[in-house]
Amino acid sequence: MDAHRCIAPTNIKFVPGASGFSSFDYVESFEELSSLHRCFSLARSFRFKTLAIEQIAPAGLIKDENDELSSLFPGYVAGSLLRLSFWRDAFNNLDAVENDALLGYAIVKQDKASPKTEAGWHLFEAVFRKYEHEHNCIPCLQPHRIRVGEREFRIPGRLYCQQNGLNKACAQVALRSLLSECLTDGDISYRRINELSASTAKAGWTPAKGLSSIQIRSVLNQLQVDYVSELLPSGAQFSGVAAEAVSIRFVYSLHPNIATAKNPWLRRLAFFSRPEVQKVILRAVFAKKRHYIEHLRNATDWDNSTENPKLIDLLEKVLPETLWIVEVSLPHLFPANERKLGEVVLNAAYSMNTADPLSFDAFCLARLPTRYFLVRGVNKGKPQFVEVPSALKSHVPLLRI
Repeated sequence: MDAHRCIAPTNIKFVPGASGFSSFDYVESFEELSSLHRCFSLARSFRFKTLAIEQIAPAGLIKDENDELSSLFPGYVAGSLLRLSFWRDAFNNLDAVENDALLGYAIVKQDKASPKTEAGWHLFEAVFRKYEHEHNCIPCLQPHRIRVGEREFRIPGRLYCQQNGLNKACAQVALRSLLSECLTDGDISYRRINELSASTAKAGWTPAKGLSSIQIRSVLNQLQVDYVSELLPSGAQFSGVAAEAVSIRFVYSLHPNIATAKNPWLRRLAFFSRPEVQKVILRAVFAKKRHYIEHLRNATDWDNSTENPKLIDLLEKVLPETLWIVEVSLPHLFPANERKLGEVVLNAAYSMNTADPLSFDAFCLARLPTRYFLVRGVNKGKPQFVEVPSALKSHVPLLRI
């Protein structure tokens, strides 16, 4: 199942990764492909010295995907296909390069649904070595075989895949990433995932629409894969996934309240939470009330401001004992700085109505720079907020328990 990784290139070029090479300039030639930006950021964090760029022909899973796309879109046109690999050492040939020098690889694919549509790039797959970080837990890393030039290498890591909006959405790529770790064949094609999911699809379904939870379970069951959706912490009546789903609805509902705010961080959050952007980062943490109260007492924002202690005392009196703290951050703030703009606080002991899992009844409060938001009521499905001033005006560290 790794023929697409091990096909010989039609040509190969080695590019020094030193200061003269601009990762941004290179990625911009792929229509600012954000997933590829992430690959280059990872490579830079490893201080890569060489980039190998190979043109390859469709083989294995990629050829299978092209065949599926041709059946879905009669005018489908396969575009360019590149295999990029990132290396720790500087070199201009692979003769003496050791396996450990390989930091990661990415296969970048271009598709056109028809001759009249614009070609679109996506990251068919990528694997990088695990980087050291206290929150980067990737157990049971599997080796992935890849050919570069005339040689074969193996790299341990987790398979990352990206949707293309044609034959795969986020559900299909997540399934492939997970199943590649447990299937005896070591991988699975998107055509196979879509075939398995079709039996439980609703009328009018196409692969581009993604998969429902029923379809996902059907795929796993037909492949005889055992799975657990999520284990609930003791005292929680709903999951962290549900907590994030509820919280992002609150963040979107807050948009009219923060879009014209004077505080720059609120305006940035308003930009990243717009429907056409949707790049808010959420991190659900299960916590006791005492953990959250202690966090507020110790929180210091970027301007060294601290929260009003009388307000914290009041929150200690009214908050429930078990909480989901869903921290709210931005793409350029969370990964490196490990800081957040605030949090949505939910009552973890609330029994979520399965008929309306996105109800607002579990909501306690939302804290963002300069203000807290409390729900006064719900009008036509939209929450009406009461605002309370906060002394924290910018970002603060993440909650640590």
